[in-house]
Amino acid sequence: MKLLWGIFVTAVISTSWGAEVVRVRLHSFNKSVRVSGLGVVAQFNRGSVVPIMIPRLQALKVRLVSVKPIIKWEVSKSKDLGAFVYGGPLQLKGEFLQIDNKWVPSPIYLYPKPQGGIDVIAELDIERYLLGVLPSEMPLSWPMEALKAQAVVARSYALARLDEVQKGQQYHLENNILDQVFKPSEHLQIAPQLKARALRAIRETEGQYLKNKLGSPVKSYYHADCGGRTEVASYVWEGAKGFGTTRDRTCPKSPSGRWRLELTSQQINQALAKYFGPGEVEQISVLSKTPTRRNWLLSVKYKDQPFKKVINSQKLRELLGFMRLKSTHFSVTQHVDRFVFVGLGFGHGVGMCQWGARSQAYQGKSYTSILSHYYPRSRFEDNQLKMTLTAKSRGEKITPLDL
Repeated sequence: MKLLWGIFVTAVISTSWGAEVVRVRLHSFNKSVRVSGLGVVAQFNRGSVVPIMIPRLQALKVRLVSVKPIIKWEVSKSKDLGAFVYGGPLQLKGEFLQIDNKWVPSPIYLYPKPQGGIDVIAELDIERYLLGVLPSEMPLSWPMEALKAQAVVARSYALARLDEVQKGQQYHLENNILDQVFKPSEHLQIAPQLKARALRAIRETEGQYLKNKLGSPVKSYYHADCGGRTEVASYVWEGAKGFGTTRDRTCPKSPSGRWRLELTSQQINQALAKYFGPGEVEQISVLSKTPTRRNWLLSVKYKDQPFKKVINSQKLRELLGFMRLKSTHFSVTQHVDRFVFVGLGFGHGVGMCQWGARSQAYQGKSYTSILSHYYPRSRFEDNQLKMTLTAKSRGEKITPLDL
């Protein structure tokens, strides 16, 4: 696999630094959404205000009537006859804003899907976005240097996704494990002292991210527990670029360092039927391993079928459940009517190991040292380097984080 050399850049950001704007998909609905809040106003991106407001904490219904030949929305209060509005994405803003009883940041945007349906998308500058990611991806009670490392890799990942998004795509990131878990910081139940730690980690690393030799942000993957050694990215996602692997003796000390999973033959049959079709699985065995000794390809033998079938170990995790089959670093045995998996680690194993970062931070390592350990093909440059990021979306000035 070809690996690009990277440059880890820290920066003292000038006051003219332009804030990247990220679009995060929070929810997706078929035809209509229920909006509630205080003083809710519906407005087009181009500035025309829909004459429907909610002065009190009441509900508003927004329905997508049509996408072609023109986009048409119906906005109504309760059972009242709604106002029909025409145009593109619809902006909703107000206090205590909720979509189907789920808190969302204000403003929020409703985008029509090309084939019908509604995407609920938040637009945030990247530092505010990180304030919703950091508490969702790492406990805020962990050492500050681990939190700073998490802030840098989360920022780098988000910036890389901005570069990947195709023209015309409505959002950059999902708000779940498909990208990074994001929850609106305004409504997270976080103790003030812990929120202050998140703010500190973000502000003390503001603008810092991993770069490759071409100057582009690195898609800096991370995971909970590597089980002793990190994984090569291309063995998890086809074509993915990584920045080296590393041995890590600190990871087996985590709660997920060693695990065991027992599933009945019926559970295995039902899960694999989604991929291979119905049948009775007799045996699962390892065909090949990755360079870091994780399972790569597995063979599946079915009763009364002459040929074995082959499945990628990551696909098996998906079918059995990522939270159950915690990693691809496992052995599997059959015991009459059940299959027993015994393994190490938790997650895909690529990039920074969060439990390992925690352990290194407790040992007194700095966040830059932690990042150098988990991205060994990167190097650290002068931390006094000044640079300006290009605002790809709107060119907006950075705004202070809301305390």
